[in-house]
Amino acid sequence: MNVLTIDLDYISNNYAKLVDNIYSNDFSNKRWGEFYKNTYYSEDHFKVNIDNWLFILDVYTKALTECTNVAFGYEHDSILFDLQDVDEQINILNIDQHHDICYVNEQYNEVIEYDIVSQADWVLWLVKNKNLASYTWIGNQNSTQLDNNVVQLDWNFNPFLKEDLKIDSYKFDYIYVCASPQYLAPHHWYHFDIMKMLYKNMCGLDPKMHHDKFGYDVKKFYKYKDNKV
Repeated sequence: MNVLTIDLDYISNNYAKLVDNIYSNDFSNKRWGEFYKNTYYSEDHFKVNIDNWLFILDVYTKALTECTNVAFGYEHDSILFDLQDVDEQINILNIDQHHDICYVNEQYNEVIEYDIVSQADWVLWLVKNKNLASYTWIGNQNSTQLDNNVVQLDWNFNPFLKEDLKIDSYKFDYIYVCASPQYLAPHHWYHFDIMKMLYKNMCGLDPKMHHDKFGYDVKKFYKYKDNKV
């Protein structure tokens, strides 16, 4: 199964490091409100990376000509609602400011020992629970790289910048688009609406939305412990 996933925080790299881990909150409106209230920054300080936006549109529209199995969500771990029951090998191409594998030892232990998963480590969850054959990540120059002292895995992980990777095929079996409102400034959220509109106009289908976080789905804890709810 070949998967394309696009996180719109990829276009926020001009200001990503400014907001990472500051005023973190489950409610993105509150997070950004606190940020603007307690700093001297305003919307004028936050500009999207136009080159990255054009790159996303190019890859996405080409992929839509080959695939109509598309889902949209606010958090990246919501992709697991559609991948949790896939038994075949999975190959993922992820366009994202963050690699979403794992960043600190606590996250690693939570995933490996307890199946606790979040938007920051959904890829590691796939490594543990599914047959992830390859993971190709297109990040940015200022993206935080994988810390091999935290994650020590023997697997097919390929990090790239967009300038260094030639996509040979746009035939995907599944596409997931993530809004990431925690990292994309509110006045840029309309880009998510554009992605949904393109899907509807090109494929003639209503967008499938995942509103919940997979990490908050209690049933999965039982499922992956071979129990039943």
